[in-house]
Amino acid sequence: RGWAFPTGLSLNEVAAHDTVNPGDPARYLHPADILKIDFGVHVEGNILDSAFSVSFDPVHDELMRAVQEATETGIRNAGPDAWISDISSQIHEVMESGEVHRPDGKVLRVKTIKNLTGHMIGPYKIHAGKSLPSVNTGGQERMLAGELWAVETFGSVGGFGYVGNGGNCSHFMRSSGSAPAQWQRTMLSSSALNLLDLIDQRFGTLAFCPRWILQAQAAQQKKSKQNGNHQRWWASPLDELCNVGVVNRYPPLADLRGSFTAQLDAQYEHTILLGSSKKEVMLSVTTIERALVENFSKDGKEQHHGITVRGHCKTIITGDGRGGEGGGISTFMGLYPDIDVLTRDRNGYVGHPYAFRLFAVVVGNLLIFKMNAAYQRYWEAAGALQSMAAKWLDGACMAVTFDAGGDSDHPYLNGSEWHRSAEPDPNTGSKGGPDHAEYVQDVLHLCSLLHAVTLQHLRRDGNLDNLVPSKLGPRHTVLPNSPSFWSERSMFSPEHISDLYKIQKLPVLGGLRPEEKLALQTDSKGQELPTCARAAMVEGWFMRRLIGRQKFEQGETSKTSPPILSRLYQVISDGTLWSYTAAKSSEIPFPFPYQNFVEVMVWLFSFLAPVVINGIIFEQFLRTVASFTVVLCFHTLKNTSDVME
Repeated sequence: RGWAFPTGLSLNEVAAHDTVNPGDPARYLHPADILKIDFGVHVEGNILDSAFSVSFDPVHDELMRAVQEATETGIRNAGPDAWISDISSQIHEVMESGEVHRPDGKVLRVKTIKNLTGHMIGPYKIHAGKSLPSVNTGGQERMLAGELWAVETFGSVGGFGYVGNGGNCSHFMRSSGSAPAQWQRTMLSSSALNLLDLIDQRFGTLAFCPRWILQAQAAQQKKSKQNGNHQRWWASPLDELCNVGVVNRYPPLADLRGSFTAQLDAQYEHTILLGSSKKEVMLSVTTIERALVENFSKDGKEQHHGITVRGHCKTIITGDGRGGEGGGISTFMGLYPDIDVLTRDRNGYVGHPYAFRLFAVVVGNLLIFKMNAAYQRYWEAAGALQSMAAKWLDGACMAVTFDAGGDSDHPYLNGSEWHRSAEPDPNTGSKGGPDHAEYVQDVLHLCSLLHAVTLQHLRRDGNLDNLVPSKLGPRHTVLPNSPSFWSERSMFSPEHISDLYKIQKLPVLGGLRPEEKLALQTDSKGQELPTCARAAMVEGWFMRRLIGRQKFEQGETSKTSPPILSRLYQVISDGTLWSYTAAKSSEIPFPFPYQNFVEVMVWLFSFLAPVVINGIIFEQFLRTVASFTVVLCFHTLKNTSDVME
């Protein structure tokens, strides 16, 4: 029994997963700050998770109120058999109803942090599978009786509403309860194996921090913790464990710097147990909250205030409407007595269906040819996209590898997250510039941004707000409202596609920085830049960053053999060539005359098919079913080819 995870002390734009590491500089709480206190306890693996926020500035009252009410809304609507998506919608509505009035007169809307969620809790597992997002992701899961849930909501003012890696990691957790594989053990030093044994004995699958490692070591050795540089003895072996995947990092989660985020599981209670007919709040934080706030307050008084457009089955929706029209024609002809008598006279009405068969064969061949052409265009574009991404990934890997330091003891070079990579290069450090670890972040960010703006160009999306920081959790795809089946073109309307892009946002490692967004938005005359120009600009930034590293900064890039180094720039250029191959399918439409001809022929078939079927099949129910099925198949084939194009 004891702590379930390190107590989080996250300030301002940092939403969660932050605490003090040994050797870190002192941190101070200022009157204008917002502090999130996140703590958890367990008894024999049964975990309770709680958090609340502290603020002394009245300007943050509305942010605190919105987050508090959103959490209470989640708890109020949670229960056995409750749809998680419905609870998420209600949380989102309450959260974003808040507005913060700044002293300078600006009014900022409270934003939901969309990639942080509540979660189900299991034995020795703080995250047990299901999650409770603060926005509706369209999931089809329910809460069930017997489940233990931590209802968490996160709000932000002045940020993007998404969080990413926010600094040095202080939270770690074993990737599984099983022992590492043999290949993993062969890559670990003796100090790393000793640290792994200590982690398994003291923490198991629960989260821990370096501060606890020092305490556990001191308890084992029955002597006090050492001071000075010896306090960081754990850094290198812990990095080894993380690099081979035995231990996972959980870095601080931060929004845009300068924003304020407030996390509040609930003002009073937060962890709930769902029974068969009721729910029980398991923990109250009122006393703890008041005591902590009084300690933080200066005067001792309580001051807390409470990649491309996908069809998604829309073709079936549209084809279903067309099939219904065919079945309707057949039903009308069968129920109208004069027409029904005429159609039952086979010799005088149809005679023989050979003529219609010829027409049906022509229309069918037209659809087959169109489908094959669309399928070829689809796979050509998909292959070009894969080659584009592979080339740029190859370039990023080369840039990282060429710059990495190493020696005879590390023939595979230093990892980007190793401790020695965060120090000046021993050979070229006098030249200045960022260390290898920081340079790697620049390279990965620019490569990711280049990929994202190119995808925007391919899908003709000029909205830079659709570029968001890369999510740390699983991605959810949410469908917009289905287009009307009365118009098969509605799925291709600008409004529908724009709504789809707002949902299918493109993740960027490190997010789109404000200065980058400003440069990509408009040119020097204030005119909006085309998407192809944005892709070319980011490619230029990527190249210039690599050249700048080679010419002016520390690192091992300049020591790489020139013929080998030239491949770095060649593969980036190859990726751009593949991007324009993919753009060919995006920018050059299917032949317009052929498209219109197929459109007319399919509509004629939709009208003639039930007319002919009624002269061959006399039982009314079978007439309607046959007409519906035939028309449905032809229109579904056509709409599928439209979507693939």
